[in-house]
Amino acid sequence: MLFNTFSRSKLLVDDELKEVIETGHFDKVDTEMVEQLQRCRVIIDDTTDEFKKFTDLYNKRVYTPFEYEFTIIPTYDCNVACYYCNHSNKTLSHELLQKLKVFFSKELEKSECQNVAVRIAGGEPLLHPELVFDILEELSCITEEYGKNFFSALATNGTLLTKEVLERLSFLNAVQVTFEGCRSYHDHVRHDYTGTFDRAVTSAEMVLNAGIVLNVRVHVSQDSIPRMEELFWFLHSSGILGSHTMITAAPVVTTTICPLYPSKCTESEAASLLPQAWEEAKKCGISLSGMPSPAYERLACPYVTPTSLIVDPTGTIYTCLMAANEKTDAAGSLEKGFHSPISDVPDFRDTECEECQFLVLCGGYCTWRQYQSEPGSCETRSLLAERVKLHLKSTYPLME
Repeated sequence: MLFNTFSRSKLLVDDELKEVIETGHFDKVDTEMVEQLQRCRVIIDDTTDEFKKFTDLYNKRVYTPFEYEFTIIPTYDCNVACYYCNHSNKTLSHELLQKLKVFFSKELEKSECQNVAVRIAGGEPLLHPELVFDILEELSCITEEYGKNFFSALATNGTLLTKEVLERLSFLNAVQVTFEGCRSYHDHVRHDYTGTFDRAVTSAEMVLNAGIVLNVRVHVSQDSIPRMEELFWFLHSSGILGSHTMITAAPVVTTTICPLYPSKCTESEAASLLPQAWEEAKKCGISLSGMPSPAYERLACPYVTPTSLIVDPTGTIYTCLMAANEKTDAAGSLEKGFHSPISDVPDFRDTECEECQFLVLCGGYCTWRQYQSEPGSCETRSLLAERVKLHLKSTYPLME
């Protein structure tokens, strides 16, 4: 199967044609086949610069974003003790909330984006539900004053969500609930001396019953993989994976890894975990790995745009989640404003990305890694290859 990442065309080829394409000896095939390869953009004119075309599209997507993305961490505190998370009791004060409102208003005033997305993360934000209510209600009102569209989302471990809380957050567009694995493993990792798995399931059901989009996030580790199929069968039969549910998988490893977009910044330690999870999910009729979209349509990481910011409980501003809670990597503060310590969108020329078959789907290396001068080996390429293969096999069973 030949798959063109730019044109998205797919073509079944035999070994002879495969060799012709790889060697460029198109004189060995007839005119009709050459014309078909041209229509599929396997063959392009010598004057066509696909690399420039991609970078132009990508930079346009980055520098003319369609939304202002604001991630707020109201607290680093949490009520469960996951082994991989370092949390503290830092919580946004009333004084800083007032400064947040002023900063938010100024940003919207100068932003041309018509859509505003506010995401509440943690820690566990529902340890302070009144604070969450205040943040979302205040920012929603400010957004309305500027005539913009307001979207909001909440990430929670699902242990503190109640019907009363959800009623006050009925305007939410999405809620993320995370599962560590099957019931026993989840309760072992996310322990608060009571069963947290069943409470997370109940929260997921409440979210759907409220007409809110549910994002089920599945954490994958070497310890959870052996019984991951048990979780997927449960989710498949539970009824929570419907048309209003998205499901994603993220590796949990000992090395530093992007908490929101792990497949973009994955370490080699985790590179094999995601494909295993995808295969386990597929056995249970669950798709975790659809065909990736071109990076100029859907950014692999939104924090490359100038309108994506993170504010933590101390009022510190960051431009990447990898930097959160690291003062030396801060981009500014609510009082002083911000500037990005991370460089502009990278120039892919003269890098390994320029010749990479997956650049169109990936959008290049992680800008945070480049800023840290620790690019390391690229595992994103292998993950994208596995996603493409799995999608094609699912679409064309004869490839199995």
